[in-house]
Amino acid sequence: MHTDKQIYLLLGADPEFLCLLTNGLRTDGPYAFEAIDVKALERCIDGVVLPADLKQAIWAIEVQAQQDPTIYHRLLVDMGLLGERRLEQPVCGLLLFLSPEHDPQTEPWHSTIARDPQCPIRRVYLIEVLEQLRQTQPEHPLLATFLPSLPIWSKTANACANNHRSPMVKSNKPHCPNPRAATASTSSSPGYWHALRTRP
Repeated sequence: MHTDKQIYLLLGADPEFLCLLTNGLRTDGPYAFEAIDVKALERCIDGVVLPADLKQAIWAIEVQAQQDPTIYHRLLVDMGLLGERRLEQPVCGLLLFLSPEHDPQTEPWHSTIARDPQCPIRRVYLIEVLEQLRQTQPEHPLLATFLPSLPIWSKTANACANNHRSPMVKSNKPHCPNPRAATASTSSSPGYWHALRTRP
């Protein structure tokens, strides 16, 4: 399964999925989710949240499903490139790792994110978001989409069971908006989720 492509697809599909998968990122009002090409550098920023309200921040999102020691630096480059293009809006960044094992913990950003709630970069571990969702909404369709395809899930869940604790680091549940009625109707159909799970 191409996990990163699937996650990018879901981030742009519905505001509830955006909020859940990023552990609380929300936009007030409509937004676009796009891949933006920077032709001068032959570079593509795969996931960008572009709120229609120019007073809200643009979010550059990097989904990381494998080890990459340069991922923090790449996100900073993405944020700088977006800032040059959209001077009228603040720019923030979010690193969405499959699990803590994929986080290179690059300094000074790793420590800055942990100690400064105002840091313009956020870090989220998908496996922890899914575990929190499993505990609070066990029938949520995102669980059926991801968990069977994530080998690391079984490893993490078993380790936590042996230690008699949850793999969650944060216990606060993000307050996410309800999905639009039309989107909710579409996303609840079995065919929709089957298509996402089998998407190349």
